[in-house]
Amino acid sequence: MEIEELFKDFTVYGEKIPVARVKYTGIAEKYVVYTEIDRSAGYFADGTDNEAVAEYDFDVYVHGGSFAAILKAVKKKLKAAGYVWQGDSADMYEEDTGFLHKATTFAKEILTEE
Repeated sequence: MEIEELFKDFTVYGEKIPVARVKYTGIAEKYVVYTEIDRSAGYFADGTDNEAVAEYDFDVYVHGGSFAAILKAVKKKLKAAGYVWQGDSADMYEEDTGFLHKATTFAKEILTEE
């Protein structure tokens, strides 16, 4: 399942949380941005790569509140879809925007296309 489908109409406690790839351009006070940070061969057979491992960074931004519930919901959704948690960043504060920010990294094996 593609990430766009997975997070279509993403809600946490009844609140719709926008999820964007690479950059969010809206005005929401809470949102998630994801980025593919690496894709490398994961499994070789008969001299060719049959699977790849894709790693994604999911960044949760919250202005004036806590990111804990959103982060937990992102992790739950990704784990249910077969992604494997790789770790979290330190808590961050964006001085220029006033947003709290936390990143989490997940990976998933995917079949390569010929």
